[in-house]
Amino acid sequence: DSERAFRRLRTLRVTSMHLRALIDNILDQAKLEAGKVETIGEECDLTALIEEVADGTAILLRPEVQLRRELGIERATIQTDPIKLRQILTNLASNAAKFTERGSVTFRLTPLPREYEIAIEDTGPGIAAESLPLIFEPFTQLENVKTRRYGGTGLGLSLSKSLAERLGATLNVSSEFGKGATFTLRLPRELRTI
Repeated sequence: DSERAFRRLRTLRVTSMHLRALIDNILDQAKLEAGKVETIGEECDLTALIEEVADGTAILLRPEVQLRRELGIERATIQTDPIKLRQILTNLASNAAKFTERGSVTFRLTPLPREYEIAIEDTGPGIAAESLPLIFEPFTQLENVKTRRYGGTGLGLSLSKSLAERLGATLNVSSEFGKGATFTLRLPRELRTI
């Protein structure tokens, strides 16, 4: 019936998105290690880009998880590399969707005097305090039943941190085990590459 076909198409789309993200992450990690990552600055509608990533995340969420958008402004234009920014936000959002079984995933945009703060918050299992210093290490997966159940390469967060630094941004995490995690990207209004 049409409902079964729709579920199969949705599964196919989600699987293809994960595969593409995995391949992109592996290739970009290799480029970073070889010093071959170039950053291109252009005008970018930040609000529209966040909405686009949020829309893509919505199809990854379980039925018990709500997608929330708390975008404090209608439109924010910045000078940055939109492809790299999209990759950072997609990595963070797909992790939030993967590990959140109930509750919500929230996209939050806050304007600051010289930068924008983008936070992706989830109500997933959270990260133990002793694991927080390791979270951005390449090929690191936390030894935990949840992470092993969902798999992955352990490259997404490491790559996101490196790409953020290339954009002159900072990427941080705050979490309490059992109560979710918040990844916060502070992005300058003007591109400042390293």
